[in-house]
Amino acid sequence: SLSLGSSGIKLRCFGFSDRLPDLALQVLDDFFSGEFLKDEKFFLSSKDRLIRGLRTYFESRRADSHARYYRNALLCLEDQGVDESLEIALVSTFEDIVEHHRTILGDQERSVNCLFSGNVSSTEATDFFSSAKSKIRIAYKSQTPEEFDDEAKTLIKNGIFERQLHQGENIELHFNTKNAQEENGAVLCTYQSAIPSFKGENFSQPLALHSSSAIRLLCHILREPLFNSLRTKQQLGYIVSSSYEIGISSQSNENGQVPLTTPLDFISINVLSQKMAPPDIVDRIDEFIQAFRKSLETMPESEINDHAESLATKLLKPIQKLQTEASLHNARIERYGPEVYCRLKQGSDVSGEDIQVGSSGDSKKIPWNTTKALASTIRGLGRQDLLETFDRMTHPSTRSRLVSCVYGKKFPLKEGSDRGTSIVSSTAPSAPQASSSALSFDRFFPKKIKTTKIVDSFPDLLKHRSVLPKFSPAGPSTKANPNAGILFTMQKHHRRAFVVGLGLFGATIVGVTMMNHYSGDRSQRRPRSELTK
Repeated sequence: SLSLGSSGIKLRCFGFSDRLPDLALQVLDDFFSGEFLKDEKFFLSSKDRLIRGLRTYFESRRADSHARYYRNALLCLEDQGVDESLEIALVSTFEDIVEHHRTILGDQERSVNCLFSGNVSSTEATDFFSSAKSKIRIAYKSQTPEEFDDEAKTLIKNGIFERQLHQGENIELHFNTKNAQEENGAVLCTYQSAIPSFKGENFSQPLALHSSSAIRLLCHILREPLFNSLRTKQQLGYIVSSSYEIGISSQSNENGQVPLTTPLDFISINVLSQKMAPPDIVDRIDEFIQAFRKSLETMPESEINDHAESLATKLLKPIQKLQTEASLHNARIERYGPEVYCRLKQGSDVSGEDIQVGSSGDSKKIPWNTTKALASTIRGLGRQDLLETFDRMTHPSTRSRLVSCVYGKKFPLKEGSDRGTSIVSSTAPSAPQASSSALSFDRFFPKKIKTTKIVDSFPDLLKHRSVLPKFSPAGPSTKANPNAGILFTMQKHHRRAFVVGLGLFGATIVGVTMMNHYSGDRSQRRPRSELTK
């Protein structure tokens, strides 16, 4: 498979054959040679498929998918939306693609990561990596490099990222569905943790492991009561669900910074319904949140321990498929490889071309497995830990909440309607009591409750996201990126390409990945994934 992600162009081969390394190297040769660009028919068919997909993007999806789209547009996308993507696809030409291929190969700044996984020897893995590097060098030396300014000397630019919501602020997005046949409305409530997620021992701040463990356990306990209350008893809609989500935010090594990648924890609640309007659904969700907190106060410790043991056992369950295991390892290489690479170079006077990364747990090794630490911490959590984390995540004075509402045909959003300062009319619970826990640091708990921000047009959404800082483990940044959007990336400016060789060979898996980054703060779309590990 050949795909474009936040870190670049990834080529991956897998299957049951000892010739997969040869296949990966052959496809790598084909990509560099540009043979696939000699026939315009492949471009035309791909362009037609892309245009049809963009034109029917909203019509072919449910209202809850629309709600997720608007949520992601505010939090983790940098383009100007589907309309802009369609505009670019319509004006793209075959010559543009050919020229862009030349641009990639004309860029001399690159790095190579290789993952070779499965029933193979270290010698086979090293040989494959050497062969891939050789082909990469030959391909790049055959091209005329572009001129670069000093800024292009950085190792890596910002990749995927999440924007940081202000604590105590409630953001509401209100949009009518663009699917003329959609009767349902949808509500997606997302609670963002101000404390970064756990990414590995000696890689995370002290609060991260406790916070991530508590949020995961809360989501595990929350799922069934939410469904029983809103779906079974109140029958709000066909789909009622909650989930633990994890986002990723990366930082460039410009100005001498370490190129950090920071994971973030989220609690999400999703409802698809035609029984009542989205504002009323939000009220029901808030009522459930208050009721659930009361249930935590009276829940027997034995029941909490049962939930903790169940989740810990699930986390520690061995991965059954080689492809899944290899994909997880590759994701860790992409996320944490630049940070490890930078720390290794800072701690050594030798600037070798290749840096091998081991599996132990210090700050110069990639954190390959975080499940043992998470499972152990989850088993040690008690009622007070859960209450403190739940208050931090959901109480109006401390939460960072984004509510994405999409209105269906049955309860349409009327233009110019006055929703006041908030769609939420239920009474807010009393503020959580102060705790002696380390989680009550002032850094994570603001003094005042901020007002609700209402966004009901896509231009307003783009305007508001321009002032939201990118999530940083050191706290919010005031810098905003003025050059967001796909059109900006098509303008003539300096580019940098990162080529990654990914070899997955085992039962058997082999692949190669190629990455293209721009010197402007440009990120590809990153769909947030719902994970258990």
